[in-house]
Amino acid sequence: MFVTKRTTSDSALADDTDHGGPHGPDSVVLAAMRAWLRPDCDAMRGRCAWRDVLLASGATADTFTHLDTLMRSLTIVVARPLDIRCRCCTHLGKDEEALLHGISLFQRKRVHEAVWNLAGWVSLPAASGVAKTLRRLAEALAESGIEVPIRERSVVYMH
Repeated sequence: MFVTKRTTSDSALADDTDHGGPHGPDSVVLAAMRAWLRPDCDAMRGRCAWRDVLLASGATADTFTHLDTLMRSLTIVVARPLDIRCRCCTHLGKDEEALLHGISLFQRKRVHEAVWNLAGWVSLPAASGVAKTLRRLAEALAESGIEVPIRERSVVYMH
């Protein structure tokens, strides 16, 4: 087993796992995704509306529409349960990391890398539609001043 450090110019692999929690603007997006999928959390004591998370960050109405469309699409087209954690979790799930990374790549106009980022966990017939929605979400977030950074990630390769 080899452990390497990937640079920000690398595209995502399906087996990447980030070992740190979200920071800054990506924490807003992560909180909204988590609240969309799991609005109730006993550890966080109560319900959290994903729209309220985005509203508090200054997001536009387009952002609401695109996040809702993306999450609805993913719950239908991904053939397994989404790895999107509870609101109280301090680490990123693989799907959360892939979505944040995809948003970041689209915000930087790195379209091919962003689409490749979806490969392996979104079925081929659905990938085009998911990529378009993810791109629209990334653009709406950027217009709202929410720019998701590309983060360094540790990757474990098994041979």
